[in-house]
Amino acid sequence: MRARLLRTLTVAGSLGLVAGAGLAGAAPKPVCNLVTDATGDGTGFVMTDMDYLPNDPNLDLVSGDVATKGRTVTAVIRTAELALSDPAAPTGRAYYANFTVGGTTLYLSAALNGSGAATYSAGYLDTTRQGLGAVTGTIDVAKKEVRISAPVSIFAAQAKIKDGTKIMDLNLLAQRYVGDRAVVGATPSADDATGGKTYTAGAPSCVAVGK
Repeated sequence: MRARLLRTLTVAGSLGLVAGAGLAGAAPKPVCNLVTDATGDGTGFVMTDMDYLPNDPNLDLVSGDVATKGRTVTAVIRTAELALSDPAAPTGRAYYANFTVGGTTLYLSAALNGSGAATYSAGYLDTTRQGLGAVTGTIDVAKKEVRISAPVSIFAAQAKIKDGTKIMDLNLLAQRYVGDRAVVGATPSADDATGGKTYTAGAPSCVAVGK
């Protein structure tokens, strides 16, 4: 009887070790909402007289993420609402996802004209924004998301991004154009979101990288 009890305890203990090992090897949960922001504060000033405007939900930032997979990096900017045209920004809007790699600030951006046609770009900050070229993106009205994707190689001269690289300080900007974009080019900010958590390149994310 004693021998049978010992064998039962041994088997139970072995099963416990196996179960524990399974838990230890469980896949990490996807990272999501690296940066968040309160709603209702897309009230940035007009450049001419610094007066604040009513909240513009199309420029009211809610959350954002940056993620990588293989040779691609994608930033997602989420807003309270997202329409292709915006009466509060008749000449267009701009959205930026800024992040730091190895001490260098990089960015992915989307610029919409007054009718909602979008162009996408990548670059870095060196006193002013320095463009590195056009990239791809999507304005997803249904999901209220601006998605911008670029090959990590576009940043190669400024920062190396590979699996394990720390992508830090994600912050977002939503801006409206004032006046003629081709002549004035002024983009006062309507909202920003700061304090983003660190993301490790290659880690699971809620972002569908490259889409």
